[in-house]
Amino acid sequence: MLQYITTPLTAKKKFLFIFLAILVFPLASYSQKKQNFEEPRGLLSGGKINKAIIEYDKLVNENIGNTTLMMEYAYALALGGLYENALMYLDRAILLGANKDVYFYSAQVLTLMGYDTLAAEFWTNASFAVEPQWITFDYTSWQQKYAQKERRSIGDRDSHDSIVFRRANALAARGMFLQSIVLFQELVDDYPNEFFSYIGYSTVLENVGMYNAAAKKLHIGIMMMKVQKLVNNDPTLNEAISVFEDYLLELEKKTDRNLLSVPVSMPGFSQTFMVYGGGMIAKSYIAVNARAGFYLTNSVSAALNLGIAGSSGNTYFNLGLSGYTRWKIFIVGAGLSGQFGNNNSSFGLQTTAGFSIPTGKRKQKQKTLDILFDVTLPFAEDAKKMFGISIGQTQYFGKRK
Repeated sequence: MLQYITTPLTAKKKFLFIFLAILVFPLASYSQKKQNFEEPRGLLSGGKINKAIIEYDKLVNENIGNTTLMMEYAYALALGGLYENALMYLDRAILLGANKDVYFYSAQVLTLMGYDTLAAEFWTNASFAVEPQWITFDYTSWQQKYAQKERRSIGDRDSHDSIVFRRANALAARGMFLQSIVLFQELVDDYPNEFFSYIGYSTVLENVGMYNAAAKKLHIGIMMMKVQKLVNNDPTLNEAISVFEDYLLELEKKTDRNLLSVPVSMPGFSQTFMVYGGGMIAKSYIAVNARAGFYLTNSVSAALNLGIAGSSGNTYFNLGLSGYTRWKIFIVGAGLSGQFGNNNSSFGLQTTAGFSIPTGKRKQKQKTLDILFDVTLPFAEDAKKMFGISIGQTQYFGKRK
């Protein structure tokens, strides 16, 4: 499984350039993607909303899973008056693990729709979530220029309101909380004396961690139930009122926070940490390897490599730093590696290519079986190239795409 062969220096140089290119390409691509943000942002700042929307649409389609792009795209859509699409992309970003900027962008979209009070539930200047740096000098003037004087509905006013109610509940069940929240807000605005909408609204707000707002809506719903009980002389509501009053007490005991329950992550992707364990076994060589790192994007990762190996009665320790990129189940990586032991040390280029096959839950993909072909190219002219196949498992912490 593990072999040693002598490699001429010229061949080593060729391998070195090839595998450095493998490592540098995805990192350079990541840098280019970050630079691409500037074009649509500049178009927004210049008031060219429609052109900005087109550019964001291209970037979102090219960078599937980039939640920063989704949130900025949602903001551009709202500036262009496409409110329902804006809420859809914010919901998608939340489901993929958006960072805390989602509070700001949600508030801005809601403000542009004319929901100032609801927007304040998500973000204020006193909130721990500050506005993104690129937009600080523009967003207040954009509010004044593009915000609606009256709220804009995303519900179908031609439909019966019971259909809108069912749609709001269906969206919440699918995790599309912002769309659901707006629909419930429309219902309570249009029918302030109907308790059903307040109760449903409270449930959605609780699901996203907005416990104060949820308790307020539930309290109003209970009051509406009591009024209806008196007006209609309806004793059948007694049991429901008692149940909801007990639940209100439990809700008020929950942590006093006014935030969406979304994981905080690095800008632009759902933050994922990984830990790998595996090794190689051969006739005269055994090695145990570990790797710990995190994803720079949804496909590019960096990791610290550690290992211990035994060969011919000698023990060696390995330490290295590598970058990896993956396409579905395929993974390629390269980096620097040092080997220490037996009063000697050597350094070289370590390269990897192979398969990373999901073995955990189908939707979460929290574990993978990794079968990798590793090659180490020492820098010393008289050293030997080492290669072999390693097998191990990676555990992910976070949402892996």
